[in-house]
Amino acid sequence: MLVQSQNDVVRVLPALPSAWRDGSVSGLRARGDVTVDATWKDGAPDTVTVRPGRTGPIKVASPFVAGRYRVFDERGHEVGPRRDGDTLSWNARAGKAYTIQNEAAVALKTPATARPGTPFEAQVTVTATRRRSVPASDVALAVPQGWTVEPATRHLPGVAPGRSRTAAFTVTPGPADGSRRAVLSAAVTGSWQGAATAVLALEPCAPPPAGSVLVAWDPKEGGTVADTSGNGRHATVTGTAAYDATAPTGSGLTLDGDTYLTTAGTTLGLVREATFAAEVKIAGSGYRRLFDSQRSGDPGTDGVLIDVTPAGTLRFIGAGANVGLNTTLPTGRWIDLVVTLDRSGAITVYVDGERKATGQATSDGITGCTARPLRFGADQGGGQRLTGAVDRAAILARALTAGEVPNWRRLAF
Repeated sequence: MLVQSQNDVVRVLPALPSAWRDGSVSGLRARGDVTVDATWKDGAPDTVTVRPGRTGPIKVASPFVAGRYRVFDERGHEVGPRRDGDTLSWNARAGKAYTIQNEAAVALKTPATARPGTPFEAQVTVTATRRRSVPASDVALAVPQGWTVEPATRHLPGVAPGRSRTAAFTVTPGPADGSRRAVLSAAVTGSWQGAATAVLALEPCAPPPAGSVLVAWDPKEGGTVADTSGNGRHATVTGTAAYDATAPTGSGLTLDGDTYLTTAGTTLGLVREATFAAEVKIAGSGYRRLFDSQRSGDPGTDGVLIDVTPAGTLRFIGAGANVGLNTTLPTGRWIDLVVTLDRSGAITVYVDGERKATGQATSDGITGCTARPLRFGADQGGGQRLTGAVDRAAILARALTAGEVPNWRRLAF
């Protein structure tokens, strides 16, 4: 709401939506027979003009009144109001126009995105926007709990008309806690007051290098499957390590209901786009896990899982959504299965190189920030096991195009 009337006080621009950086309104009616015009710049009030319909005391409140301001009538004559916090009061005459003008702008500049533990610079700039200088002030920055800011305060000398001064701070975000946004607030104090805020997108953990291969498994023999991606996510065969010579490479790991692949605890990072690919033979019934790095019962905000449902369709839980994909997967034979997630959250399923289904998650990406096993063929508790077999399997930190999907093995290995 741009204008409020409460306890005989006309409140103008008490809060502005972040999308409305600049704008103006005119002719708004407030209780007490008052007409209000207002403009704002860079998300803060700039001028407020009130026209009372009757003579007598008037009270006007706006955030910038606590700072540097000037009040004058329609002829440019100065008005000497009484100030109480963010509220001005004076005796007004019916039909006259009174303008309250902001004379000091405060802006807070930060990066658009921050990462846990990675310092960045925040700048608070004070500008004398009118004909009068702005007195010296002290500037402090408020950050979320667990973050640090250096120094605690900075002193800014006075600012000449039309000029600016800037105070710089080093901000270090705290450990990742799953938050996706953070709010910083700047406070200017002294003989006048001002404030500004900034909202940052917050990466819950570091992303892997764009386009990199996150894991690449090619079961050949024995109880260990090496990760050839270079990330050290080697898999151990839990259960019997038996191999299927009918696999595309001649050495697919048999999944007999007691067997699955698992790594030690590992983090994938914040994966904004991904490709999951496997040469797999699907058998059995019920829910059957393919890829899994997700805690039980998670709605898609921590890790990712891809599995086969009791109906034989595919399910994707990750990137903030639980998505059913309307394609029935072939069983009893080797298939080439590829699932891609792009930066818009679009999910695409390919079987043997042919596009079969699509779905939609959020654009948040996969939050693989918690260290836990990455598994193929079983969930985190060791249940919901896949029977059949798996040959080569890989995860890439990008969404392959339809033209690249048939060549995923060459790209991953």
